Amino acid sequence: MSQFEQAINQARQKQLRLYLLGLATVLFTLLIIVVVIIATRGIRIEVKPDEITDKATITITGGIGFIMGNTLYSVFNEPDIIVEAEGFYSRQEKIHKKNFGKVVTITLKPLPANIILRTHATDAKTTWLVNNQLYIQSNELISELEAGEYSISVMHPYYEVKELTLTLSRGQQFEQMIELQPVSGEIKINTSPADVEILLNDELIGETPLLKPSFAGEYSLKIRKEGFEPITETIIITREKPVLERNYHLLPEKGKLNLNLEPEGGKLLINKIQTRLNDSYRLEVNQDHQLVYSKPGYISQTKTFRVSTDKTLSINIKLQQDLGKVQLRSSPEGATVIIDSETKGKTPVELLLPAVEQVITFTKPGYRTVAKKILPTSTSTKLLEANLIPEQVASLQEAPSSYKHKAGGTLLLFKPNDRFTMGASRDEPGQRANEFLRQVQLTRPFYAGMNEVTNSIYQQYDQKLSGKPNEPVTGVSWFDAIQFCNWLSREEGLKEVYQFNSNRLTGINRSANGYRLLTEAEWEWLARKVNRNKETRFVWGDNTVIPKNTVNVADESAKGAVKSYVPGYNDGQAGVAASGSYNMELSGLFDQGGNVSEWVHDSYSLSPPKKNELFLDPFDMTNSDTHVIKGANWRSGTITTLRAAYREGLSSARDDVGFRVGRNLY
Repeated sequence: MSQFEQAINQARQKQLRLYLLGLATVLFTLLIIVVVIIATRGIRIEVKPDEITDKATITITGGIGFIMGNTLYSVFNEPDIIVEAEGFYSRQEKIHKKNFGKVVTITLKPLPANIILRTHATDAKTTWLVNNQLYIQSNELISELEAGEYSISVMHPYYEVKELTLTLSRGQQFEQMIELQPVSGEIKINTSPADVEILLNDELIGETPLLKPSFAGEYSLKIRKEGFEPITETIIITREKPVLERNYHLLPEKGKLNLNLEPEGGKLLINKIQTRLNDSYRLEVNQDHQLVYSKPGYISQTKTFRVSTDKTLSINIKLQQDLGKVQLRSSPEGATVIIDSETKGKTPVELLLPAVEQVITFTKPGYRTVAKKILPTSTSTKLLEANLIPEQVASLQEAPSSYKHKAGGTLLLFKPNDRFTMGASRDEPGQRANEFLRQVQLTRPFYAGMNEVTNSIYQQYDQKLSGKPNEPVTGVSWFDAIQFCNWLSREEGLKEVYQFNSNRLTGINRSANGYRLLTEAEWEWLARKVNRNKETRFVWGDNTVIPKNTVNVADESAKGAVKSYVPGYNDGQAGVAASGSYNMELSGLFDQGGNVSEWVHDSYSLSPPKKNELFLDPFDMTNSDTHVIKGANWRSGTITTLRAAYREGLSSARDDVGFRVGRNLY
C-alpha cells in the first residue's frame, strides 16, 4: 500500500470515530431526557385499606408503561391498570395525565361472605334474626354478609328457638342445615255428651274426655258421635301456646233439605227467620218446620214440612206472578210507553203489569220525556197520567238568564215574541238608501254577548293577534269571527253553526246550538226595541243629544282626527275604550251604540224586500264575500252613523270593527 493510500485510510478511520462519538453523544442525551421524563411522570399507586397495601398486585392492562414497586411509569399515554388483592373485589382504573407525578389512592372493596342456612321446615314460617334484628321470614336464609362475627336466631312457631354464632371471613362460602327441635304440647278435649270419637288428621286417637301429648303444628280435628252433628275444626299448637283445650257441645243430628226456588232473588223465611238463599239446608229432625218464599210482583207461598236423617227432602217452589191492571194516558196523546227498555204501545193504553213498582217512560218527538212510577195491584185498576211539555218550552224554563262561556264572556238570554220594523223610512234624518224597511217577527229565544269579544278572549283562540286585554278585538274579518265562534263551540262540545272544508265555508247549520254571530234582525231588535215602549232611532232613545257616559263615539276630543264629530259631547276617549266602560244600555248589553262596529251574521244585500212581506225569525243561509256590519264606533260623528238602523257592507277587516257572539237556545 502506498503512502498516499495509507493517509486516505487513516483519514477515513478518524472520520468514522468522529461519527460514532457523535452518535453515542446523541443517544446518551436522549437516554438522559427519557429518564428525566419518566422520573417526572412516575405515579405512586397507594392501595387501601392499609392491610393490603403491600399485598396488592398492580397490572397494566392497556397502554404503554411499566411498574416498579408501587410506582407506575408511562411516557406517552394514559394507561389502564387493574388492582387485585385476595379477599377483595378487583378494581380497574384509567390513569389520567393530570395524575402524572402524583399519588393515586385506590380503595378495594372487601368481598362478602356468602351464607346458606336451611331448616327441615318446608313452610315459610321460619323467622331469621341477625344480631337480634329481623332479617327475613322464609324456610331458608341465603345472603351476603360482611366479614365478622354474627349472632343468628332461628325461630319457628312449631320448634324450639335455635341460636348460632358465626365467624365469617372475606369471600367465605358457608352452608349449613340446621336441625330444629319440635315443641312438645298436648291436646285436652271435653264434650257434652261424653264418649265422642276424636279424629286427628282423619286418624282416630280416642274418645272424650281426651288428654293427648302432641307436637306443635297444624291439625284437622273432627268430633263425631252417632245421632249428633259432627264438628270439624283446624287446630294449631305452637311454642307460645303448647296446650290446646276445647269444650264442645254437640247438637242433635240434622236432616237435609234441598230447595229449588223460582224465580230467583226472592226472600226466604225458615221458621220465621230470614235465611240466605242456598240450594241445601240442614234442619233439626222430628219437628215441624215452616218455609215462606216471596218476591215483589209474585204471590208468596208457604209450606210446612219435616226432615229426617236417612233421606234428603226436596221442595220445589214456583211463584205465580201477581198482576195488576194499569191505564196510561198522556197529554197530548200518542206518546210512546216504555217499560224496562221495551215499548208497550202508545197512549192511551191499558196494560197488565207485575205488582211491583214500575217506572213508566212517556216519550214523544218534540216533547220532554217524562218518567213516572206506579205500583200496580191485583185488587184494582190504577190510572197514570203524564203531562208532556214541548222540548222548547222545557228548555226555556230551564235555561239560565245569563252564563259565562268557556273563554270568559257573559251572555244574556232574550225571549223575543215581538214584531218590529227594521230599517228607516225615507223621511228619517240621516237615512240611507240601503236601510230597507222590513217587517220582522222574532219568536226564537237566543243568547247574546253582554260585551263585544275582547282581545284577551280572542287571544285564547289566536295568540298571534295583539291588543290591550280589555279592549274589543278589532282587525278581524267576518271569517275570523265565525271561525272563533266554531272554536268556542268545540271547546264546549256544542254543534258548530258554520261548516268548513279546507278553510272554505261550505254550509250553515241553522238548528245548531253552537256559537254564532247575531243576525242583523236580532242586533237591531236589541239596539232599538228591547225594554222600550216603542222603537227608537238610537240605542239610548230618540233624543239627538247623547246622555253623559252613554257611548264611545267621535266626540270633542276627536276633533281634527275625524271628518265629523259630535259637538258638546265628551266620552273621555279619543280612540277605542275598554269594553263595558260606559253605562249599560236599555237592552242590558254594552257598547252597541259605539266603541267598535260589529260584524253580524247576514250577507250584505241591496235587494229591497217585497211589499208587506213579514220576515219570521230571519236567518240568512247565503254565503257572500261581503257581510253586514252594524253599530256606531269611535269614529262615528254624524246622525247617519249614530242611528241603530245604520248598516254597511264590508268584505275585509278594519281597525274599528269587532264582533259579539250569540247562540240559539235550542
